[in-house]
Amino acid sequence: MAWDDNAKKLAIKTIGTVESNLKYDCIYYADPITVGIMQWYATRAAKLLNKIRATAGAWVGVENSLTNALSSHSEDDGGYWTSRYLTKAEGSSLKGVLTSTVGVKIQNAQTLEDLEAYRVRAAKAELDANTNTNAFIFWCVMYHQSPRYALQILNSAGENPTLARLH
Repeated sequence: MAWDDNAKKLAIKTIGTVESNLKYDCIYYADPITVGIMQWYATRAAKLLNKIRATAGAWVGVENSLTNALSSHSEDDGGYWTSRYLTKAEGSSLKGVLTSTVGVKIQNAQTLEDLEAYRVRAAKAELDANTNTNAFIFWCVMYHQSPRYALQILNSAGENPTLARLH
């Protein structure tokens, strides 16, 4: 298998199934702000929501408290966003936005952007997405959850790791 559109779809389905059961409006209330099909967390969630908010007409009906938080705190403020939990009211108000045409389009684009960043990072660690596609997809699932641990696992797996060695 090569790292082509079909492989990317498989990676998206794999990560999305693990993260949200492929639900664009998934919100995980037990952790600080965690939203969307890929369960973007904290600063990444803030960045995603700001992309949606910046699109004319997309940010309809969202609780003012969340809009104010996004306006008054930098999306790069890890100290704030890693301690900012969504309320049930905020989450409920986001569901329609996340499943809107714009919300889905932005989540899909972000997912592809993330996969490209993962590919670049894997290549630096000598995991080639084109020649070792299945192992790369499995590693992407790990990297999406915890970049630091995924890199440790990749380093331990050695050159040209197989699925079994990564596992």
